Amino acid sequence: MTHFAQPGRLTCASRLTAGSRGLQWPLALFLIVVFFLSNQDLFYSQKSAEGLDFDPVLSARAITEGSPIRQIALLALGMFGVLTLFSRRHPPSQVKGWLGGIIVLYLSWSFLSILWAEDVSLTFRRLIVLLTLCLGAVAASRHLWRENLVRFTFYSSGLYLVVGILAEIILGTFHPSLAGYRFSGTVHPNGEGWNCAMLLLASLCASRYRTRGRRAFQLCAGIAFVFLVLTGSRTAVGSAILCLFVYWSLAWHRSRKLVAVFCVGAPLTLLLFLSGDSTLPTLRGVALLGRDNPSVETLTGRIPLWQECLEHVAKRPLLGYGYGSFWTARHVFGASAMSPWGAAGAHSIYLDSLLDLGALGALALALIFLLGIKRSISHYREGSDPHFAFVAALLLFCALDGVLESITSLPGLLTFLCMVVLARLGFQWLPQKVRRA
Repeated sequence: MTHFAQPGRLTCASRLTAGSRGLQWPLALFLIVVFFLSNQDLFYSQKSAEGLDFDPVLSARAITEGSPIRQIALLALGMFGVLTLFSRRHPPSQVKGWLGGIIVLYLSWSFLSILWAEDVSLTFRRLIVLLTLCLGAVAASRHLWRENLVRFTFYSSGLYLVVGILAEIILGTFHPSLAGYRFSGTVHPNGEGWNCAMLLLASLCASRYRTRGRRAFQLCAGIAFVFLVLTGSRTAVGSAILCLFVYWSLAWHRSRKLVAVFCVGAPLTLLLFLSGDSTLPTLRGVALLGRDNPSVETLTGRIPLWQECLEHVAKRPLLGYGYGSFWTARHVFGASAMSPWGAAGAHSIYLDSLLDLGALGALALALIFLLGIKRSISHYREGSDPHFAFVAALLLFCALDGVLESITSLPGLLTFLCMVVLARLGFQWLPQKVRRA
């Protein structure tokens, strides 16, 4: 049994890193299967090529009826969480600082919102999903931490990428040389971008703390970045690049940072100086990942959608419409008429929180990300543990990408891993009493 240090004898980082064992492969395979069944579709790239990836009618039906396969998978995750948490071997925990308190506030407000929800049945189902994710995340946080968290992220996201590549090759939809192509694999290209970003961050972290196979991890990081760009998800690419700078600023020595900044900044400055205005169109095309179109000024249709959503927010600014209760079939049809690609969400986790839980819920969500990133960086500075740099980058990616995407609206792997991290950072296990023989 893992022994936990008495509070006060170890630093916060030492207590957080205690109890890390080898990755338990049955648990890892179980979680990989759960989230594959919850979100992945082997025929998604074919549906996307035929223009069937989003249909307001089917989306509205899915909201009303739900997915039986996803329900079974999440039910299994919830049962795993219940059995683990009520096991005698699981130590009790307590709220730790402001982060833990705000997490409790956010969850309490979410469950209370059923009292004023616009669609009580829909809110009830979404709260069941939230409960299963929380139970599973808290239970998994005992095992997925430090090196185990990085390893699980690497293997799970890497496996999803391989399956996605094979699916497109078999279906004949893998055409990276064609104009307008977006790699989707088994999910929407934005979702595949999240997966590639996780693989990129995990590969770089693994290449830093592992001596064996360092070159292989670096190669995997390069492959992940290539496919991240192929997804055409500008939000995911931009967020991943910013997270890489944050990770490197934490993980590299100061002298290496200065050399890296000089090696990147000096040639870029010289190129801009010599080429002048002729470079700007090229840079614009690179930044837009080949998706230059008139709608870029409206953030690909997001601004009109946000304007409509804010009109609904103004009607119920304090309480919102109830957790997961806003995006009913009626609102999906209304938002799809305003959007060029259809919409079943606000394409921003913060705006979705405003709609669901009002100002208090949105503020709590933003503070959770902010305090989680701050605590991760603080723990890294205490012991220079590269795993905390990875944790900070993972939370930052979710927080940044969530500005323009509803990244937490689906019970995906990235959402679950962030919940695992926050459960570990926001709560601490109490030492178990030693039984006398």
